Amino acid sequence: EAYKEAGQAYLRTDKSGKAKVEVTYVSPLFLKTLKAMKDKIDPARLARLEKYEGRGKNILFAVGITTRMDSQMCPALSLSDYRMKKISFLRDAQGREYRAVGWKEGLSAMPSMANHHRVGILIFSAVDDRGNPIINDKTKFVEVVIKGLAGAKERTFRWNLPLK
Repeated sequence: EAYKEAGQAYLRTDKSGKAKVEVTYVSPLFLKTLKAMKDKIDPARLARLEKYEGRGKNILFAVGITTRMDSQMCPALSLSDYRMKKISFLRDAQGREYRAVGWKEGLSAMPSMANHHRVGILIFSAVDDRGNPIINDKTKFVEVVIKGLAGAKERTFRWNLPLK
């Protein structure tokens, strides 16, 4: 609950296809907000986010996927079949695309139920191949794009920067 309270400005949702997908941009400011709420947040969750963020070496997005109960196909849909690292990328305002460097299943001590509900962290390097920061003071927006997930050809989650 505290996680959602802290992250409403960082949360994006897509309900197309056969699954609802929620993506939260775990920016440095968002992480700082979570640390300040340490009495309201699961310490294991916070520790994992800090570990994956790697002191600014990575850009993180928390992803929650739930099969839609109103879908006739829900029982036949298995979210465990999707390789999030392979079907996701980050795109900037110049159209440059950056592949995910990792997907960490789960976000706390409670495991994902991979068939119908998945939670994890999508990880991107904070720098491009030349060592330049992907997000800097001049970055107008970033998008996480997930292709071919649960009946949706493409899902795009956009954050205009800087976040207020």
